[in-house]
Amino acid sequence: FYQLARDSGRELPIRALSEYGKAYRYRVNFRYDYEEFRFYQNYMDALFFAYRQRRLEASRDENLVGHLDQIIEIAEQARQIADHPEVRLALARAHYNRMLYYATGENPSRAPENRARLDASDRILAELLRGLVEEFRHPEVYRLAVLYYGREWQSLSGKPRRSSPEQIRLKELETLLRTLAPLYRRYNKIDDPDVLDLLQRLE
Repeated sequence: FYQLARDSGRELPIRALSEYGKAYRYRVNFRYDYEEFRFYQNYMDALFFAYRQRRLEASRDENLVGHLDQIIEIAEQARQIADHPEVRLALARAHYNRMLYYATGENPSRAPENRARLDASDRILAELLRGLVEEFRHPEVYRLAVLYYGREWQSLSGKPRRSSPEQIRLKELETLLRTLAPLYRRYNKIDDPDVLDLLQRLE
């Protein structure tokens, strides 16, 4: 079912997610850790695919952030079996997108619990990226790192007046982004327009 949705390029993997969901509820029946781990990876792939499709539809329904919440839950389950960098990358990507969901003006809700989710994703993402940048040479790691640190850099650089700690942090971010920029360019074959725009501003 997931392959059929991917082949179409447009169809949401509704049937695939339904079957994955059933299997997830009975995950205690997996006999081998390897099979369970691979299942989690495949389930997360399908959820990311559904998330991207809904983003293309400009959907703001609960399923959009619900897919991200589910990926986070599944990634944490997978990490109990093996704390693999690919799982941490999937977790980082989900937290980054969830952070954007709650940070942008597109989300009309300003409930305190949403702010708490934003802050939690921000904190967890920062921790994940520190480890991933050091140990996992992957195009998506560098893309996420540039976008994440770039958001903070743009926020601080846009302030007309900055405190002394903010000035220090701004310099730290500039140094970090200048280190990440050549790594991003080396490993990413297809450029992200948002990353390119940010790097041009930095230069």
